[in-house]
Amino acid sequence: MEQQLEALGVRWTTVCRWMEERSVALTEAASRWRVFSERLKAFVAWLTDTEDVLGDIERRWTRDGVSSLDESVAEVHDVVEQVQCLKVCLY
Repeated sequence: MEQQLEALGVRWTTVCRWMEERSVALTEAASRWRVFSERLKAFVAWLTDTEDVLGDIERRWTRDGVSSLDESVAEVHDVVEQVQCLKVCLY
């Protein structure tokens, strides 16, 4: 009986250690998920804004013709710079 209790104690210690390791791993995963989720929300917001800007450019081109081309090219250039900056910030 004493050996069985000792074996049970060893098994219980192993289970407790395993639970603690899993708890740490899950906490780290949850933290990484929160960071990812925050970055994703920021990216989606930026993407939505960029789509709006590009949509405005497209509407102006069809409305005004080529007269606003220089202004639109400058705006597209700004968007490209933002994308490059975003790539640097994410990596």
